[in-house]
Amino acid sequence: MTATTAAWIAIAAAAVAVVAVGIALWALLGLRRARAAQRVLLAGERTDLVDFAVSLQARIDDLHRAVDEVAAGLARVDRRVDGSLSNTSIVRYDAYEGTGGQQSASVALLDGERPLGRHRAMLAGPLVACHSPVTCWH
Repeated sequence: MTATTAAWIAIAAAAVAVVAVGIALWALLGLRRARAAQRVLLAGERTDLVDFAVSLQARIDDLHRAVDEVAAGLARVDRRVDGSLSNTSIVRYDAYEGTGGQQSASVALLDGERPLGRHRAMLAGPLVACHSPVTCWH
């Protein structure tokens, strides 16, 4: 091998080494950017990104369960509201003429489950009258 051939081989080897060092620096900078982004995502914690993703999925599953529980509770409340009183009325009247005014009253309580609702009558004096389908107040 001549001196010029050895020189060209040395120059080529040096060029390949420079390119390899450049690629290594480029990869190192890319790795640093990825680690910086991971630190931002993990809020500075020293955990692995995979562990973070698993814990995030567990938190999302917990959130779904909580939303399902809230939806079930809301459905129960809706059913209770449907069965609650929707219309009420009190009518005062004079059941016994000459007793001094409107001392008797009828109360109507209507709900969503029973179209007939509840009706209560309170009359002045010892007599108590009831109208079906309810019990009477005394």
